[in-house]
Formats: sequence, C-alpha cells, structure tokens
Amino acid sequence: MEGSVSARKRVVKAGVTTDKANKTPEDVAKVPGVKKKKTWADFSTRLLAAVVMIGTVIATVWTGHIAVSTLIVFMECIVYSEVVNLGYLEAQERGMPWFKRITWGFFASTQYFVYGKSVLGHFEAQDRKFMENALLQFLLRHHTFVSFAVYGGFFVAFVLSLQPKLASYQFGIYARSHIAIFVVITCANFMILNVKMGMIWFLLPVVCVAMNDSFSYIFGRMFGKTPLTALSPKKTWEGLIYGGITTLISGFFVSRLLSRWEFMTCPKPEFTDCNILCRVHCTPSTVFLPSIFGLPKVFGGVTFSLASIQLHGVVIALFTSVLAPFGGFFASGAKRAFKVKDFGSIIPGHGGITDRVDCHLVMAVFTYVYVINFVRDRAPDVEKLLIMVSGVDRRTIGDPQCSLLTSNVRYVIQLALHRSRS
Repeated sequence: MEGSVSARKRVVKAGVTTDKANKTPEDVAKVPGVKKKKTWADFSTRLLAAVVMIGTVIATVWTGHIAVSTLIVFMECIVYSEVVNLGYLEAQERGMPWFKRITWGFFASTQYFVYGKSVLGHFEAQDRKFMENALLQFLLRHHTFVSFAVYGGFFVAFVLSLQPKLASYQFGIYARSHIAIFVVITCANFMILNVKMGMIWFLLPVVCVAMNDSFSYIFGRMFGKTPLTALSPKKTWEGLIYGGITTLISGFFVSRLLSRWEFMTCPKPEFTDCNILCRVHCTPSTVFLPSIFGLPKVFGGVTFSLASIQLHGVVIALFTSVLAPFGGFFASGAKRAFKVKDFGSIIPGHGGITDRVDCHLVMAVFTYVYVINFVRDRAPDVEKLLIMVSGVDRRTIGDPQCSLLTSNVRYVIQLALHRSRS
C-alpha cells in the first residue's frame, strides 16, 4: 500500500516537473510574479529610452536650426529604411534582384533633388574652399539634371530587373517605395520649413504630440474601457478624450512658455550665417506679444494677459488630439498588413523611429498649412522671389550687377510687405 502511494507521488511529482519543463516563455510570463517583473522591466526600459530621446531633442534644438534640420533628414532616412525593409525578407524569398539597390537609388536621387542645391548653395555662400571643386560646381549648377539622370538610371535598372513570374510583385514594390518616398520626404520637408518659420513651429507640435501620447496612454490604462479601433486594441475612447483635454491645456501654456525666448520665435529662412551653432535675433512679432484683458466689474474686474500664440497653440493641440492619432492608426494598419509588431528595434521599448514619428509627420504638414494661412501676414510670395535671386550666377552677370539686382528686389519686397500690412 505504502509502495503504491509513494509511486503515485513520484508520478505526480514527475508530472509537475514535466509540465514545468514543457512551459513556453509566454506561459512563464503569464505567472503573476513573473508578469509583474516583466511589466516593470518594460516600463523602465521605455522610460529610460524616452529620457534619452527628450535629451537628444533638447540638445539638438539648443544647437540650432541646422542641427535640427540635419536630425530631421537623418530620421527621414531611417523611417524610409524601416518602411522599405518590411518587404525585404519577402523579396529575398521570392528572389527579387537588386531590391535594396533600386529602392535606395530612387530615394537617394529624390533626396538630392530636394536638398542638394540648398546644401551646396549653403557652403558656397559661406565661401568654403572645397566648393571651388569643378565637380561640386557642376552638381550645384545642374542639380536638377543630375537628379533626373540618376533617377533615370535606376529606373532603367528596375525595368531590366523585371522577371515574368515576379513582375506583379516587383511593380508593387516600385509603387510602395515611391509612396514611401513621397510621404516621408514631403512631411520631413514641411518640418524643415516649420523650423525656418521659427523654432516654435517645430517644437510646439512635437511637445503636443508627446503630451497627447503620454496622457492618452496613462488615462487609457487608468480608465479605458471602450476600444477605439481594432487596429490598436489598447487604444480607448477614454484615453483619447482625457488625453485630448490634457493636450489642449498643455498647448495653451507651453505655447506661452516657448514664446518667451527670442530664439524660438524668430524666423530663420536662410542658414548661410550658421556653422555648428545657429542663433537668431529679431523684433518679436505681435503674435508672440501678450495683451492685457480685463473682465467686467460684475466678475470682479480681474485682469489677465493673453498672447495670440496661446490661441494658436490651442488649435494645434486640438488637431493633435483629434486627427493626429489617426496617423498612428494608419501606421498600425501597415504593421498588421505586414504582420510585424514594430517597424524596427532601434529604440529599446519603443520599436523603430517610424513608431515614434508617425503622428509627427501628419502634424508637420498641418502646422505649416495653418501658419501660412492664419498666422503669417498676407504678402506676396517672397520666398519664390528670394529663390530666384539666390539662383543668379554672379560669374555670369558680375558682382556689381548682381548686388544691384538683389537690392532692387529687396526694396520691392519691403514695399509690398509694407502695403500688405497697412
């Protein structure tokens, strides 16, 4: 009898041991103690990465406009890499030739078309000695032709790589890469234009998106019960609403805080006087100057100051709360389509750069459109006139004539601005 009992104990004990041995890491993670430790470890990793990202943004903004623009272009390249790499493994399995070379060739030629002339022109305006190189002068003067020629070369390579059995898939890759190029480069270029209009128009949307993401997550975890969309099961209506209210309050006060610094409010349309550090001085626009308002005596006659930028900050925060999250949902849909959790793993606990900037891309376009329509003074298209002047070749018409032309154009611009404001 005792032998059978001890045998049963050994069998049970062996069974328990076998069950534990057969458990997967996912099953172990569901154990309460283990799950709590894993949650805390994930939170610590996300928090540390967030602190590093915030520190990087602050240091870059302090350095100046060129550093911020360079960071935007750098992130632009990473975002494109992450989006295109979603189809890389499938392309390898299907045996698609020249996948990376062709997709990156299209991207590089477009990058050069958008930024090539402004970058080379910046160094030439600073009289850098290396700009006397004949090749660089050719790339500067004929940058549109070079861009088209390079793109045309990769287009020919793409056509030559077409295979009858893979043609449908290859054209899908072609369309996908071009959509990514259009969306990524266009939105990033709007970010740089916002930087040129004033650092505040770059940083304010960034802060609003960060506040909205953070508080939507916090309130969603605390009060969330109603799912918002099937694309992101953890997103809830409660998180969206409470996070939106917090973002509106933040936009109102953060805009006033940022407008106190001249460095934030002054436009910087050209970077020719900048090296590594970039500083700017100007007479502040009335948009950033507070006015005194008073309540009727019935309400106590209390006076308070309010600046127009605070109302603009509320509008930007409102758009951040209502429409910008759908940029994130769009990215979530793309990840589900490709059956991946994140676009990348460059940021511990957060995924890829695309996972962090999806809403920022939407906000960059909105901010630029909003500012030129409702914030800036109505005036002739000054930027196009200045671009025409900057495109004049001094060696063709001579320095004296070029200086005379420039001064005349600037006089016309100032006269037009004066009349438009009066």
